[in-house]
This record gives sequence, structure tokens and C-alpha cells, in this order.
Amino acid sequence: MAGTVISQSEWNRIVHSVGPETKNDAKMKRKEELKKLSSDKYSHWPNTLDSLREKKLNFVAEKARQEELARQEVDRQVSDACCMFNCVMI
Repeated sequence: MAGTVISQSEWNRIVHSVGPETKNDAKMKRKEELKKLSSDKYSHWPNTLDSLREKKLNFVAEKARQEELARQEVDRQVSDACCMFNCVMI
């Protein structure tokens, strides 16, 4: 079985191109840790774009819930009035 023969310089180039990955992995891990630390810090700030957006969405959802409760109350009152009107008519 014949194998491929490569020169020493080619072998060194291959080894060096693979070797720095551990350094990059460490850098990437450190970068991810710093990003998480930063995210943890600003996640409690009330004036970030994300928190303002979330606050607005919560406000809209709460307003819609309150309006739905008000509509249900009106529906109950109308239903009761109709029921009383039908009882009087009989």
C-alpha cells in the first residue's frame, strides 16, 4: 500500500495550522464568559432598549386583558338585563 509523502516544512505548516485552535478556543471561551457577565449586569437595568421593549409589551398585554375583562362585564350586564326583560315579558 503506497502512502503520500510530504516534506518536513509541509508537515510543520499542517501542525501549526491545527495547533493554534486551542488558543482560539480559550479566547472564545473567555469572550463568551465576558459576554455573559455583561448581559447579567445590564439585564437588571430599567433603561435598556430590551427592557423598554419588554415593558411596552407587558403594558399592551395588560391593557388588552383589562379591556377584555371590561367587555365581559358589559356582556354579563346585558345578558342579565335581557333575562330580566324576558321574564317581565312572559
